[in-house]
Amino acid sequence: MAGEELPYGIVNRPVYYKCMRCGGLMEKSELERLPNIMCIHCGYRILVKVRPPSIYRQLRKVYAI
Repeated sequence: MAGEELPYGIVNRPVYYKCMRCGGLMEKSELERLPNIMCIHCGYRILVKVRPPSIYRQLRKVYAI
């Protein structure tokens, strides 16, 4: 379902998780196939959800009143 177009121009993106030990990336669909939540590369059980880059990282000018 990656890249599926939703209303208002929202694009459904795949969710990635990163292993804290080996740094391996895996999709949520790969993790759902396993009986336990663990890295498919090394078996470590601490994973971090990778966040998409923010569009607001640029500095914005705010004018004083």
